[in-house]
Amino acid sequence: MNVRTSIIKFCLVVCVLIPYTAKAEVENIDVNQASKYISSGEYILVDVRQAREFASGHIKGAVNIDYYDDNFSTIFEKQFPDKTKTYILYCRSGARSMYAADMLQKLGYKNLKNMQGGILLWQSVGKDIEK
Repeated sequence: MNVRTSIIKFCLVVCVLIPYTAKAEVENIDVNQASKYISSGEYILVDVRQAREFASGHIKGAVNIDYYDDNFSTIFEKQFPDKTKTYILYCRSGARSMYAADMLQKLGYKNLKNMQGGILLWQSVGKDIEK
């Protein structure tokens, strides 16, 4: 393989990888990591479940913004205009919060964490909730 071919292959690889490195991925964290982050007080905890779900039990300190609300992104941006702060999102099982995080990332939020397993896993490992 000559130098020219090597350079062309290198450039093709770089061109393919740039779109993937330009977009930061939403970080998935487990409930133990989330618990440590929440305890530090440096993170904003957002429960993206519906109000009735939130009322049935939620993690202490969480703010509830319903992902299924047609105005979810508008409500989130109004309540949390700082797109550089770190937000931990959770839902019942972790799927809805990942969709919410993806949506928020497209709006320019930079530091989003998704709590895998949601409140179901949180409770199953013995972590407290409040009503």
